Amino acid sequence: MYERDGIIDGRLEYATDLFDASTIRRMIDHFQTVLSAIVTNPDTPIDLLPLLTQTENRQIVVEWNDTVADYPSDKTIHQLFEEQAERTPDSIALIFQDDHLTYNQLNQRTNRLAHYLIKMGVGPDVFVGIYMERSIEMVIGLLGILKAGGIYVPLDPINPRERIIQAMEDVKIKVVLTLQNRLSLAMGKTVTLDLETDWHLIQKESSQIPNVSLPADAAAYLIFTSGSTGQPKGILGYHRGVVNYLTYLVNTYNISESDVVLQLPPLNFDASIRDLVGPLTAGAKVVVVNQDVIKNPPALTRKINEHRVTCLLSAVPSVIPINSV
Repeated sequence: MYERDGIIDGRLEYATDLFDASTIRRMIDHFQTVLSAIVTNPDTPIDLLPLLTQTENRQIVVEWNDTVADYPSDKTIHQLFEEQAERTPDSIALIFQDDHLTYNQLNQRTNRLAHYLIKMGVGPDVFVGIYMERSIEMVIGLLGILKAGGIYVPLDPINPRERIIQAMEDVKIKVVLTLQNRLSLAMGKTVTLDLETDWHLIQKESSQIPNVSLPADAAAYLIFTSGSTGQPKGILGYHRGVVNYLTYLVNTYNISESDVVLQLPPLNFDASIRDLVGPLTAGAKVVVVNQDVIKNPPALTRKINEHRVTCLLSAVPSVIPINSV
């Protein structure tokens, strides 16, 4: 920096191997913006001085945030699935091991479960736990809870017993869906519903969509954080926000009835909404795999090839071998 004829001038030298000329020009503009702000408002604390030029500020604050898009803001998650089931009733919706369900079968089973849950007192603002391994019943449980108007709470069987009890106590879960009487927790008034041994009771219910009035801003699920920084905290997800995201997902990735999606994330990770519910709102086929397959890359590769998977929405590099896709 130097003064010449009453004007402060300067020169900026930089390594061209590290910086582009456009980057340096941007840094100069930021520096000049700060200097001008100091002169204009000399008493302003330094952390409040502007750094961005007016053009950059408008681009970041206004233009990049102009994300308004049309989506069915008055609908719930399960309504999107129900509409798809009506469009493609005979298409395969779910595959798990040697079992599969069509969209119509999945819709009817979730309707029966929803009616049964309603009779058990499940409705808006009622938390229902899902304590089971990956299975078709897990998906039926999730959609059945939503159709009853309830809020599903994933309880991962691999977690310590104490953590599961703590989660159930925190949100006062009254009903837990399980399989093969896996849940043997002394929880007082908590009721367990086994989707295998109790299905003979559930199947007596109506297969029609239950008449439940649920606003789009109602809560859909509650997922606990890992607790790595302290006490696990329950985070609510709402129908309208999820519907907005799923609409974006399906449109952006062009997910359609011709796609086969591999479902990888566990229910207690909110990415499961993307992999599981998202494809079911677009008519795709969802392949659910158990934990043993996920932990075995060669087995996972075989599963991908066997079902001719076309879409992996959530897959970290450590899970999927490079030569498998």
